Amino acid sequence: MGELIQFQDRAAELYRAGRYEESADNFGQVARAHLAQGNWAEAAKALNNQGVCLRQAARFEEAEKALLEARDLFQKNNDVCGQAQTLGNLGALCESRHDDARAIELYREATALLEKCSEPNLTRDTWLALARLRLRRREWLPAMAAYDMGLSSATQLSATQRALRALLKVARRMLSQSA
Repeated sequence: MGELIQFQDRAAELYRAGRYEESADNFGQVARAHLAQGNWAEAAKALNNQGVCLRQAARFEEAEKALLEARDLFQKNNDVCGQAQTLGNLGALCESRHDDARAIELYREATALLEKCSEPNLTRDTWLALARLRLRRREWLPAMAAYDMGLSSATQLSATQRALRALLKVARRMLSQSA
């Protein structure tokens, strides 16, 4: 088991160094080892990480396969937070493929599940990913709403995020007065 932890640490180190292909291969080996041991929860985490690495390496089909397998294992373990995180990663994958409509669906599914978890920063990050996508599509009001949801779900905000939240509050007030 100690060797597996070292392998996983090495995979994370490779990811941080931007060596996504190698990191993906290492996470894949970790996942296979956990699957062989029947440890579905750890296998799901490793597959989710592998999917993220593969997306970064632009190996989209392989990323989707890893992420879907991770999602299925998280479901098998009734791990709602894991499912939500994987759905968010699938959303990012669809965004990378320029399938914005599907990315929006997946981000929305992820945020709905994340509301059941005690993961405020992950919830914030998913809402903000949805907001950035909506902004890129020039969908101003849905983008504002998503930013607002993301910033209101966070426990810690940067100075920039606090300022944005104040601006959104003013905009909301102005929109409600004009309606």
